[in-house]
Amino acid sequence: MTDALLRARADLEAGRLWQARDRLTGLLTHRQDDEVLSLLADVHLRMGDLPKAGALLAALGREDDQAQLALAAWRQRHGDEDARLRSIPRPVRDGRPDVVGALAADVGDVGDGDESWGWQGSAAFAGCLLVMLALVALVVVGVITVVGWIV
Repeated sequence: MTDALLRARADLEAGRLWQARDRLTGLLTHRQDDEVLSLLADVHLRMGDLPKAGALLAALGREDDQAQLALAAWRQRHGDEDARLRSIPRPVRDGRPDVVGALAADVGDVGDGDESWGWQGSAAFAGCLLVMLALVALVVVGVITVVGWIV
């Protein structure tokens, strides 16, 4: 058991749910085993954050009565399958492809985005294009200025 996990358990026993949650969330970036996921899901349940607990419990495949309530809240908050899949923390999605594969069976492609850019992508492209044009204009003005000094 790691030091962070021991501290998180001590925080939980002392009633410091926020600190336990923060420690476990940080630990989740390094290890995604069932112990960490289950403990973090329990912390979210004790804090009353059913949708977040539901996302973790879905990854764990837990289906007891308490998990059913959390899973229902998770499904309600994240309406479609793709949104549900994305609500699972990235380290869990990246570190446990078996879980993602099982959860994404109805979703199809498990990518982070769809193929179309939407208006946000178009706006980002237009912004980058404007910045590039401004840089080219500045370079041209600079070259003309330097040539003027030389001649």
